[in-house]
Amino acid sequence: MATALAHMTLADIARLAGVGRPAVSNWRRRYADFPQPVLETRSGPRFDPAEVEAWLAAHGKGKSGITPQERLWRAIEAQRGVLSVGRHLATATAFLTYLHVQLAHDRVPSRLGWAHLRMLPEPAAVEGLHAACHLIEAQQAQLRDVLLPDLSEISDERFALLEILYALVQEYGVVQIFEALLSLYNRSGSRIDAEWVTPTTITRLLIGLARPLRGVVLDPAAGAAGFLLAAEQSAGRNGIGRPRLLGQELNPQARRIGQRRLLVHGIDATIAQGNSLVGDAITGVRADVVLLDAPYAMRLDDRLRDDSRWLYGIPPKHNADMAWLQQAIGHLADSGRAFVVLPLGSLFRGGQEAEIRQAMVRRGTVEAIIALPAGLHTVTGIPLAIWVLRPPTAHSVAGDVLFVDASRLGDRTTRQTQLDDNELERIIAVYRRWRDRPDEFADEPGFSRAVSIDEILTGDCNLVPGRHVAPQELADPGAIAARLEEKLSTWHRAVRAVAPPVESLPHVPSGARGQAARRRTIDELIKDRWLTVQAGVTIRRDDLRDAGTPVFDINPPTAAAHGRPRGRCVSVQEVEGAADALTRAGDVVFIGTPPNLRAVVDEKGGHVVPAPAHILRVRDDRMNPYALAACLQSTRNRQYAEGVSAMRVNVRMLEIPDLDPAAQQRLADTWRELVAFRRRLHEAMQATDELADIVVTASMTGLLTTPTSDE
Repeated sequence: MATALAHMTLADIARLAGVGRPAVSNWRRRYADFPQPVLETRSGPRFDPAEVEAWLAAHGKGKSGITPQERLWRAIEAQRGVLSVGRHLATATAFLTYLHVQLAHDRVPSRLGWAHLRMLPEPAAVEGLHAACHLIEAQQAQLRDVLLPDLSEISDERFALLEILYALVQEYGVVQIFEALLSLYNRSGSRIDAEWVTPTTITRLLIGLARPLRGVVLDPAAGAAGFLLAAEQSAGRNGIGRPRLLGQELNPQARRIGQRRLLVHGIDATIAQGNSLVGDAITGVRADVVLLDAPYAMRLDDRLRDDSRWLYGIPPKHNADMAWLQQAIGHLADSGRAFVVLPLGSLFRGGQEAEIRQAMVRRGTVEAIIALPAGLHTVTGIPLAIWVLRPPTAHSVAGDVLFVDASRLGDRTTRQTQLDDNELERIIAVYRRWRDRPDEFADEPGFSRAVSIDEILTGDCNLVPGRHVAPQELADPGAIAARLEEKLSTWHRAVRAVAPPVESLPHVPSGARGQAARRRTIDELIKDRWLTVQAGVTIRRDDLRDAGTPVFDINPPTAAAHGRPRGRCVSVQEVEGAADALTRAGDVVFIGTPPNLRAVVDEKGGHVVPAPAHILRVRDDRMNPYALAACLQSTRNRQYAEGVSAMRVNVRMLEIPDLDPAAQQRLADTWRELVAFRRRLHEAMQATDELADIVVTASMTGLLTTPTSDE
């Protein structure tokens, strides 16, 4: 136990400092005072946390202090192969709830407290834990059958986990460790039962849209109680009365975890067990707010085909999305609102779903639709949408529906897309303006638009916001005209630039018979000291910076003659091996990823070359780098990339003709001109595509006229 909490791996240090693991390895080499390992294991060295924290602080590296989440993660990582966050989440949260009741409510006799039980032999300790849970469940109705099901079997590895949790609770408290566990469950990447853990970004967005949360708040698919907890916390921050929280959850384990979560946060609410579509445990309740992250791709039970709740149409049995929407509407009070997260497909699928959408729009139950970016959820990368629903109204035919297209927002550089505070507030603010003062609402081109119900119903009732929100470029005819002129000028320049011919095309005399040049492999040239080869460096996503040393971009066709950074930079000091992977002017950068071979001459130098590319550096004037780049991509060498299953071609096996300097220069001149011509062609094609787009845009705004014969 003490060892698990006392030692840090290189990965732990990297997470704590907010850098990649190679940066930590680089620090070990560069800094003589970097902490020495206290233990060497087969999986790598272990370090003392206090020494690491002191060193990071002294050198101004990374964040200050270790969070409960990091300490918990480190402890579990130390037991890798034995402990698993996902596998033991239920046991851990049950034990934390037991500790909460014991410490906060003093309802557990000291002989059944963990401070006493942990000193007993393991079987006796587990027996005492069971007795304590029986007592707690008997005293608190909302915990009946909530603790014991996940503490019934305590293996050796689970007992070790309980000890880790107990030590951390002494330092941080139950609530912080409970939330850290759920966060680590998401971080572990487990997709098993992950649908009941709604990402924080989505939770914050729905709570912001639903404010102020008062009266009855209902979640028909409560999962781990994320929405209910956030609703209570939001009401407390805004100084309004505590809402009445109600929930139901199909997954028994998720319901127990959600119930425990509410208890440790001091919230008196009950989550009913069961499928709220099949057996609604909250029948007759009218909610002021319904918050729902509906289960995706759920089929509709055959028993529900003739259910009286389907006032807008019978949902198809292969997909329950329309059933969840109607379930939410059916639970609304007269002035209530429902906020339902569903896949974007729910907005445009045809058949029965289209008919239900039409009926809902016609009755005025759809108040707003918000399209979200792809990758927000942990269980699916598909785009999502928020349906904002209200009870049907008699005067709805004259009303509008707000469409918000937030699909292009978000940071997509991480595994899971994130919306920052400003983006969340932008979405929330536009909805609040629409709901509070609809008569004064002004459309925001490219982002939001209020559309009449009549206009929606004249089409196919496709509710995807991109179909209804006017693109920003269509909002200002003057700007469109200026852009059209700009693109026309660019196009004319690009087309004129293509016209000059290639001057140095080779001439083959009539009847000439060539003699094949001797070929040498790159490996032979290395041994003869004609050139050197340096492998590129591994660059992870979290190594990238806005400023620093640019990363070489070898992507064709615009980079065919010289590398162009994509605005991506790294710190050479923090990326392991980066200093050795810096180019000089004239270096050839090669990448061989089947079925293609690409070689580029870096004319300026000073770039970090990423793996799996290689740097080929000519040692003297015996080899022309442009001729080398041309030959690396030859038809003969491409045979090594055809039909192979390897991830990359071995550059050392490629062959180069043994040409004299004059022949190399002729080849280099011709190849450079052809590559430059190809780049001009590409630029002309790109200019043509951009001109075609703006011509269509201009025609949609009435700016284009047909010239007369006199013009």
